[in-house]
Amino acid sequence: MDVAILLYDGLTPLDAIGPFDVLGKLPRARVRTVGIERGNVHSRGVSLTLHADNALTEVNAPDVVVVPGGAGADELAHDPMIRAWLRKVVPTSRAVLSVSTGSLILAGAGVLEGREATTHWRALDLLAGFGVRTKPERIVTDGTITTAATAAAGLDASFLIAERLCGRAVAEAIQLLIGYDPEPPLAAGDLFKAPAERITLARTGLAHP
Repeated sequence: MDVAILLYDGLTPLDAIGPFDVLGKLPRARVRTVGIERGNVHSRGVSLTLHADNALTEVNAPDVVVVPGGAGADELAHDPMIRAWLRKVVPTSRAVLSVSTGSLILAGAGVLEGREATTHWRALDLLAGFGVRTKPERIVTDGTITTAATAAAGLDASFLIAERLCGRAVAEAIQLLIGYDPEPPLAAGDLFKAPAERITLARTGLAHP
């Protein structure tokens, strides 16, 4: 099971690391981090350095493609090398997952054309601007492509993909290994549950998703 996770400057680390941990536990999984070229990439803000072990030209037919979101997604959506790579690997992949604004990168490559998809709630208008049929939901699956609205939803979507590819027993065993049994201590994790002042703070006072 060849899993390719796209890395780039400005990504949100959890968007990549969550799926990495879940999908990397699939039987016979081989996870490869992929960048425009080999080398380090840096998240935005309080910087975390991740390493792309492979260049795009070295990964041609992965079974699973993961596209994280982040502050660099808007720019990457128009990068010709990224667009060409996604147009090549998405049609032959068994599963594709975008997390948060990673769906903008997929949309920029044209692989969401005619599909339903979601993204971070602050970027829904941007996604619609690519002509995508947006749905303001946590997780949307259309064919082989699953889009998750947030980093937390990306973890849930990773389990759905694990179940689809390897069955419920394997997915639940991975869930048990990770100890994923969420009981959030706060109650503002959904746009429709959060108080208005929290939405304002999230929209204007915190970093890019």
